[in-house]
Amino acid sequence: VEFKFRRYESAIAAYQEAGTRIQTDEERKQYGAEVWVQVGDAYYELERFYEAGLAYERGAKAPGADPDVAGKCAYWAYRAYSDRFKQTKPDEFDKTLYRNARSYFTSTFPNHPLKGNIPFWEARDLEDDKKFLDAATAYERLDPGSEKFEEALARAGGCYYREYSEREAKAKAQKQEPNASDKKLLDDAHG
Repeated sequence: VEFKFRRYESAIAAYQEAGTRIQTDEERKQYGAEVWVQVGDAYYELERFYEAGLAYERGAKAPGADPDVAGKCAYWAYRAYSDRFKQTKPDEFDKTLYRNARSYFTSTFPNHPLKGNIPFWEARDLEDDKKFLDAATAYERLDPGSEKFEEALARAGGCYYREYSEREAKAKAQKQEPNASDKKLLDDAHG
């Protein structure tokens, strides 16, 4: 109820309290990781990504947890720490957190359905760093079965356009016409 009405602080307290009441192995298996998903989701909504990552990690490593739920937790721990890093750049501690969380997810849950989204987020990191050609290439390599495939293709086109625009602006600042390879870049992006 608290979560539904966006009372995230109250939801966090309620789910943490519920977590302390889990006693048996059967309860841990059924509810253990799910409690931490909810805590992580609430922190994520509050943009408290570090706390969200910690909660998701706890769910990913919950004893006896359903592998799908634990994998979901590991994936969202990576996403939370990645978002935290974007808030704190160039903080090496947060960079290490998100890289370790990504490594844990991909090695512990190699067949999890969300694994196909990792290349998308790696491409987004390149795009955020204004490495547009690298990002476009990474987007284009995304598995067509990924839920992010269509968005990746759109973003690849946008990256090509942004790269060309930067090159064009640079050429204009130097009072030159864009060179042939720059024009080819835009033509290639349009197919």
